[in-house]
Amino acid sequence: MTSSETLLLDPLRKAIDSLEDILKQPMDEYRRDGTIQRFEYTFELCWKFMQRVLESEGDSVGSLKQVIQSALKAGLIIDLDAWLAFLKTRNLSAHTYNQKVAEEVFKQAKQFPPFARQVLHAIQTRGTFPTK
Repeated sequence: MTSSETLLLDPLRKAIDSLEDILKQPMDEYRRDGTIQRFEYTFELCWKFMQRVLESEGDSVGSLKQVIQSALKAGLIIDLDAWLAFLKTRNLSAHTYNQKVAEEVFKQAKQFPPFARQVLHAIQTRGTFPTK
């Protein structure tokens, strides 16, 4: 991987690091809310990077759900059910807010970093990263 490709992947790497970092902190409602926000933007970066890779490999994908399904076929992810659950959680957090929902999203967010790291690794091992 070239240095420019490393720089392009840097936002995803930093987002994952940020999510992992907050999960190591003593938890209170403010850190919980921060964790949810970090989960949301890390998830967004993951699927957008997956979309760019798929498009660069000639796979025309539309919706976020299609990106996830194509990512499984392309070997960018290995657990479709988990990713669909993260998508559901992301949609829930983006459109609804109450204490119960926040707790559910937080539980899912705690499980997300290894899945995001796997995507990052899958992209890195492809050897090139689309620059568009």
